[in-house]
Amino acid sequence: MDLISVVIPIFNAEKYLKDCILSVLKQTYSNLEIILVNDGSTDTSLLICNEFCELDTRIRCINQKNAGVSVARNNGKKNATGKYIIFVDSDDTLQSDMIQCLYEDILKSDSEISVCGINEYSENNTHIVNKIWSGQIEYLDKEMALESLLLGGKIKSGAWNKLFLYDLIRDLDFTVGKRMNEDKYFCFHAIMRSKSIVYRNNGLYNYIYHDESVAHSRFDDRWFDAVFFADKMHKECYVQSEKLEKIARSNYITTMFYVLMLMHKSELRKLYEDEWKKYILTIKALPIYDIREYISYKRRIAIYLMKISTKLFEGFIDVFM
Repeated sequence: MDLISVVIPIFNAEKYLKDCILSVLKQTYSNLEIILVNDGSTDTSLLICNEFCELDTRIRCINQKNAGVSVARNNGKKNATGKYIIFVDSDDTLQSDMIQCLYEDILKSDSEISVCGINEYSENNTHIVNKIWSGQIEYLDKEMALESLLLGGKIKSGAWNKLFLYDLIRDLDFTVGKRMNEDKYFCFHAIMRSKSIVYRNNGLYNYIYHDESVAHSRFDDRWFDAVFFADKMHKECYVQSEKLEKIARSNYITTMFYVLMLMHKSELRKLYEDEWKKYILTIKALPIYDIREYISYKRRIAIYLMKISTKLFEGFIDVFM
């Protein structure tokens, strides 16, 4: 059995950390090295890490000054020695056979990335979305996987439900200094480097929504990072293929549209008039006639109204969105 590295970045996660680590220790695949990266926590997270290090020799802890989740992931990756690597968020848990399934799938398919479905739970352990999983195994080439990632399909933007061949991402780091969608951009580049991706239609990763997760549906300046990455992905897809350029353009437009919608409904909008005007002008300048299939009907109407009048656009959002 190949050694698999499990990297868990941690910041003030004392409420959830034990459940997370225990779910990794209970994996049916046992040849693991578990790297806990404490990102300058001010609660008891480091104490919990040290306690687990004493309980299981597969666990080691890296303690760093607070530098953000990207630095923590990069630091964990740099210290990993496994042939494969997986990233787990410290407030989530794994089904007991997750790593075993992802490992078997990556071997059987000779892929570089293995992906599973996610279960979405509220903090009180209630399913937010009840899904029926088929267990089907699907094989995707690079373009199919990028399309799914950019359109919000089965390949989700998080780094956490994926097993990567370590050599694929050895010199690929998470972008430092950004606070949203840095993991999507990382996955985008990992897929760009890959030849094939395998997807298992089973909910094996448990994504748990907390107050911090809900905050992502409200506006703050972190959303500008999402637009930053959408712009970069569009520019990089431009030289790949005509189809990928269209898909990346639709992702760029819909990301800006969603941020504009959040800004419009937020009291903070008046602080960011320059960004508001910039996104409006950018969307107006980008054609959508050839990407209509990738943008919802309501959003197309709103964008057409935006091109006529910002006031019409705002009025449509107030009534219909």
